[in-house]
Amino acid sequence: MTDPIPIVIVTEDILSETVILKILDTSKNNYSVINRLGRRGCTYIKQKILAFNQAANKTPFLVCVDLDQVECPPVLIRRWIDFNLNSKMLFRIAVREIESWLLAHRINIAKYLHVSKANITREPENLLDPKQTLINIARKSKSRTIRNGIPPSDGSTAKIGPNYNAALTEFVITSWDPLVARENSLSLRKALIALDNFNPLCDNR
Repeated sequence: MTDPIPIVIVTEDILSETVILKILDTSKNNYSVINRLGRRGCTYIKQKILAFNQAANKTPFLVCVDLDQVECPPVLIRRWIDFNLNSKMLFRIAVREIESWLLAHRINIAKYLHVSKANITREPENLLDPKQTLINIARKSKSRTIRNGIPPSDGSTAKIGPNYNAALTEFVITSWDPLVARENSLSLRKALIALDNFNPLCDNR
């Protein structure tokens, strides 16, 4: 086995972090995560992106953010990165949110949410708001635990339910397979390819 590639991961939140860790575990490359940064939303990452780029000179970085309502990944890249991207830093974008990558594994997310597979689109990257779509699907669940945990309660000002992150993190760990999900998500497929081909120890991408 080849020597592990040390890497620092930067994500918007705990759910995205769990997804990235799962992706790294399935990569053809052998990765060793030495630090986990972020969990403070996209604004924090945008403010620190140049510092992360510079820090990648010492240790490879993987930065993953949501596209959200930006028109397309190239536009987001132009807005965020007005410098030469370090060859030892990977910058990946989930279209439009990390939840679209979860929805891309249609069969397993349907089973986990206790809903019909017919409720899960085959084109999650076309959703304008994947998180809200997932919440709306969870409202239809046959499981009271899902209905009471993932969506916010009626009348609540919260955007997500009390068990949203815990439930979906559990799904990622136990049931989500990025190698299956990539068939329905181009941005996930590109992220997997980039990680499989990443060779920062030789400074050659």
